[in-house]
Amino acid sequence: MIANREERLVRLDESIQEGKVDPEAIPILNLINSNSKYLTTSSCSGRIQLISLREVGGKKDSRIVAKWHSPVKGEDFGSALTSWKDNGSLYLMAQSPIFHVEADDLMSAITLRNLAQANGFKYSTIRSIKLNRANGEPVKITVEILSSENLHTPLGENAEIIANSDYIEFLRSRANHHFSRGKMKLRRLEKGLSLNENI
Repeated sequence: MIANREERLVRLDESIQEGKVDPEAIPILNLINSNSKYLTTSSCSGRIQLISLREVGGKKDSRIVAKWHSPVKGEDFGSALTSWKDNGSLYLMAQSPIFHVEADDLMSAITLRNLAQANGFKYSTIRSIKLNRANGEPVKITVEILSSENLHTPLGENAEIIANSDYIEFLRSRANHHFSRGKMKLRRLEKGLSLNENI
């Protein structure tokens, strides 16, 4: 049994009502959570962002310069680049849809992982298995649903943009392409979940 499942579903519903959940992720969340063997724990339907890092891997000291949940226009991208004045590095990230889901048992986790992979989310995996220390049985199994539409590339260093305008426009276009492909796969996943009686 997934711990405190009903209480956590109530909190998720409250977050949805308060507008704290990405609207395009909600149909997927509803489909997965309709099966008592699963509980979604976090989600994002995909995004493009500019992030400032003091050092690679230094998430604690990072700052989001700009974030978009739709294809980014040239003027908006240019304005965000111009506004960046930090020391450290500026990265462009286009991130695919991602869902973390607790599964009731290992076979349920495998079933969900396989369905996600079959519907275009090729990087989906069983992310972690927490074991009961007393008997070694799984007590928490987390599936990560993730696609391959990810782009991470540096654009600047110490308040200076190092890419020329042609390359910046190329990267913006590629980020938008990755983002759009992620949205297409999101719809495919929604259809796959709705047609599969085991999910």
